[in-house]
Order: sequence, then structure tokens, then C-alpha cells
Amino acid sequence: MKKGFLLNVAFTGAVSDKARNPAVPYTTAEIVADSRAAVAAGASVGHFHVRDNAGRACNDPARYADLFAALRDCPDTAEMVIVASTSGRHGQTLEERAAVLSLPPEVRPDMASLTLSSLNFAGGPSINGPDTIRALARSMLKAGVRPELEVFDLGMVAFLHRLIDEGLVEPPYYVNVILGNVAGLQADPLSVGAVLANLPQDAIVSLGGIGSAQGKAHLLALAATDGLRTGVEDNFRLPGQNALASNPDMANFAATLARLAGRTLATPAEARRRLGLANGN
Repeated sequence: MKKGFLLNVAFTGAVSDKARNPAVPYTTAEIVADSRAAVAAGASVGHFHVRDNAGRACNDPARYADLFAALRDCPDTAEMVIVASTSGRHGQTLEERAAVLSLPPEVRPDMASLTLSSLNFAGGPSINGPDTIRALARSMLKAGVRPELEVFDLGMVAFLHRLIDEGLVEPPYYVNVILGNVAGLQADPLSVGAVLANLPQDAIVSLGGIGSAQGKAHLLALAATDGLRTGVEDNFRLPGQNALASNPDMANFAATLARLAGRTLATPAEARRRLGLANGN
């Protein structure tokens, strides 16, 4: 574990919606407002999805460009590490998923998600075949966009090592381990210990938790890893509470836990250095 604790906020997701939580941000203005508040709370990394005019998840590069330009033009969020989703959760083609990687440099993301296998969520599958994963990894290398490596089970760690051996993923390795999925690693010390023991030794690791697993994931992250992931993509409520929460609520809650645990939050500039990224605007 290194000194600066990385606070990563997953602001929107591909499935979360306003019908279940009105605080889920869809528009550029809503996401930027949440991002400003999250950075003020101590967040250094933002994981972003975009929505169409009807609020449906999409991979439209023009919408990503609009969002990332707004984030970089805002003094409060200009240095935040910007991670674009390349999700295929709703059957998007490889070309649609990779389109964000071809944006002009001024609006290209710093990083992009790379889920390391297919998996089942409670509501349906996410298909990520080996050839698709390799193609996305090659596109990230070519574009100079670092992968945010998403791990849900030990099989994904095995495939990460294969990609490293093939030269498709280069250090520093930033790994988000997501706990509590119906068909994956659970939020308990044994599961976390197993995945940490199998990751590359120099990996920079954050833990996130789905739904009720989020609170336990926070505590395990504070005890054993380099950062945590929070946000309404993963959970609509603060751990142990019934009221609906917003991204700023979750960022402030996680930051408070980090301080209570004696973990110093990384600034966006420090996060960039650790993740091997250029300075922000």
C-alpha cells in the first residue's frame, strides 16, 4: 500500500436509473456538478458512462467528448483522472465500445475500463470475449489510454496475467476489484486475500462493492488496498442506511471513513503520477 489513498467515484453506470434514484446523473451538467462535489470531498478518479436523450446507456463518442471537455474546462475537475467506460452491457459492438478511444487528444480519456472476462450480473450477462478484450487492449495501447482493469473473479486475474505476457497491458496496473456480484468474489477477507495474492505484485488496487456489499468493500479497502470505488453505479444508499444517496453523499462518506482509518487521500495530481498519466490542464 502506498501513501495516497485513491477515491474513485463511478457516477452513472449502465444500469442505474432515475426511476430508482433521482440522484443518478445523466446529463453533462449533472455529471460535472457531481464531479466537482466529489473532488471537493477528496475524490481523485472518476469512472464515467454517458446516456442518450432518453436516459439510456450508450457509448456515443460525441457525448463523451462533450462531457470530458466540460470536466477539463472546469478548474475544480481539470486534474481529475477521467476513466471512460467501454461497457458492452447492452450488446454494443466492439466498434461502438472502442469509439471513445479515438477521440481527439484534448477530449480523449486518461483511462478506459477493461473488464477481463464475461460475467453474469443479477439482471443478465455482460459479454466480454477474449478477442474483444484483446482488441480493446490494443486500441488502448495505440491511443495512449491506460486500462482500468475490472476484476470480478479469480479467472479474470488469470486472464490479466495472459494479457501482460502478450504485451497488451503495461504497468502501472490499476485494478478495480468489484465484490458482491452474484457470480463473483464476495466482500469477505478470504476472497480479498485470494485476489490480492494472485494479482501482479506492483498492482495498484481499489475495491468496490455492489449493493449491500459496498460498506464491507470500503472497510476491506481501507485495511488492505490502495483505494476504493463508490458511487451510484454500484449502490443507491450509504452503507447501513435506507435513504437514497447521491454521488457527493457517497464521496463524502468514503472520505470520512478514510480519514478515520488514518488513510491520506490522494490528490488528483498524485493519482496521475501514480497511474503514469500526464498532468491535467
